[in-house]
Amino acid sequence: MCKTQFKYFLLSVFFVFTLQNAKSQNKIYKKYTYPDGTVSSEGYIENGKPNGYWKTYYPTGILKTEGNRKNFELDSIWKFYRPNGDLKLEISYKNGKKNGIYRKYSDSCNVIEETPYVDDVIEGIQYLYYDKPGKIIKMKIPYVKGLKDGDAFEYDENGNIITIYHYKKGTLKYKEEINRYKNGKKDGLWKTFYDNGKVKTEATYKNGKLHGLYKEYDKEGKLVVADVYQNGELIKNSDAVTFVDVKKEYYPDGKVKTEGTYDYKGRPHGSIVHYDKKGNPQEKEIYQHGILIAKGKIDEKDQKQGYWEYYYPNGQIKAKGEYIDNKKAGEWVYYYPDGKIEQKGKYLKGERPHGLWKWYYHNGQIRREENFRKGKEDGLLTEYDSLGNVITQGEYIDGLKDGEWIYDVGDVIIKGKYRDGYKNGKWTETDKNTGKIIFEGNFIDGEPDGIHKYYYPNGKIKEEQYWEAGVPVKTWKKYDIFGNVEIETEYRDGKIFKINGARVEQEKP
Repeated sequence: MCKTQFKYFLLSVFFVFTLQNAKSQNKIYKKYTYPDGTVSSEGYIENGKPNGYWKTYYPTGILKTEGNRKNFELDSIWKFYRPNGDLKLEISYKNGKKNGIYRKYSDSCNVIEETPYVDDVIEGIQYLYYDKPGKIIKMKIPYVKGLKDGDAFEYDENGNIITIYHYKKGTLKYKEEINRYKNGKKDGLWKTFYDNGKVKTEATYKNGKLHGLYKEYDKEGKLVVADVYQNGELIKNSDAVTFVDVKKEYYPDGKVKTEGTYDYKGRPHGSIVHYDKKGNPQEKEIYQHGILIAKGKIDEKDQKQGYWEYYYPNGQIKAKGEYIDNKKAGEWVYYYPDGKIEQKGKYLKGERPHGLWKWYYHNGQIRREENFRKGKEDGLLTEYDSLGNVITQGEYIDGLKDGEWIYDVGDVIIKGKYRDGYKNGKWTETDKNTGKIIFEGNFIDGEPDGIHKYYYPNGKIKEEQYWEAGVPVKTWKKYDIFGNVEIETEYRDGKIFKINGARVEQEKP
């Protein structure tokens, strides 16, 4: 039993003792048992419903779950245990909803995840840890209203950032691998950071030596040094360094007419702002080494307002639509490089997708239709292949998959139901060529549960698996094409105990 487990055990004993002595609320202490008389659950019943502190047990008598109900709703910290008694999960509840930290433990009793919730929605920084003592951070992922949003960081075991993921409203926009070694030497892009999260240095290495651009920034993000190295030696006056120059044009009365930045070849690079005769900003153009990337209206706070267009390097429109206070609003249309429509839909104020959005193949065939409500998926989603056949279909409710979904993946049809974004109930996979089921199994809150069966194309059983809340149990069997058992794997406490009758030696921690 883990040390933390023992502490939680004492705490639960204290709660039970306290509740057993609170006899003034018409509560009846009840125990339920398995057929052999072993206690399966115990706690207080009030008006025919559980209320107060409750425990459930495995058939072995080992504690499975424990936690409190307040006014018949889940409340405070609930704990979930593995069949061997080790702590698996701690979930904080308030008014029946997850509020606070969701904490997950590994088989080695180390904390491997801490996720903050507000009213059942992830909100804040999620921490993932290496399966080692001391909570060594592996990932930091920001969430806003249940969606990944902002920069997420992956760390090595020494605390160095090795990957940066940039998310926007649940969508991964780009991934950047940094601070990596090759054959024991620094290789590729390396970055260091200030305490405020801004980049301090950027450098490219090859075989452990500086090779390429080296940049330094101040704490505000302004570039202060830009050099080029080759095999560890500084190359002076290299054309590879972009020296940015600021240029201005003026009205006859001295007021600024245009202002922008240019690269070392005199090409517009970055932003060029146009002002009216009163000094008010009217339009901004964005360039990359002389190529126009975007243009549109701005206000005195440099916020995008009104109509904007984005462009491909060939000059074709990439996207167009309106902004309100720097956020997309109204109808937006996105295009392929040759001008054909790729995607279109509407945003509510605040850049929240709303209503029906459509995606198209290059040939004009519908690729995807999805409904949104105030920034979240809500309603029917349908995806098609290039011939118009449905390959994915199902419904969302308030951003979460719900109800029956169907997936057409290659030669397989997958069907099943979701509840609150998790698989629930029976799921099947069917071979399209034969019409025969090749997999069937049950899920509870996304975890496999009960018997899972896999079949050969001829319909004969291929494999039988047994699960209990995501934990492998009992004896699994694999069969040959003739129905003969090839491999039997016995599980105990979620781990392999025997294979074909021979005991498997467990690795010692």
